[in-house]
Amino acid sequence: MLATRYDRRNNLSKEVFDALTNHFGDKMFKSVIPESVRIREAPSHGQSIFDYDKDSVGAKAYSQLVDEVYKCQ
Repeated sequence: MLATRYDRRNNLSKEVFDALTNHFGDKMFKSVIPESVRIREAPSHGQSIFDYDKDSVGAKAYSQLVDEVYKCQ
């Protein structure tokens, strides 16, 4: 299970994340993809987040996920 569009400033995001963690436990990825304007903008420019803004928080979060998935194999 992967948490996406997470906004730590938003109580609902925190509640949903806690519920997911409680329900799925160790089946949750440790990586969390944040809510990000840059992630939302990338597709409208026909680009991945890595091409659009490789230094953004969202790109770094997806890179962390890729590393995590790679280590699971």
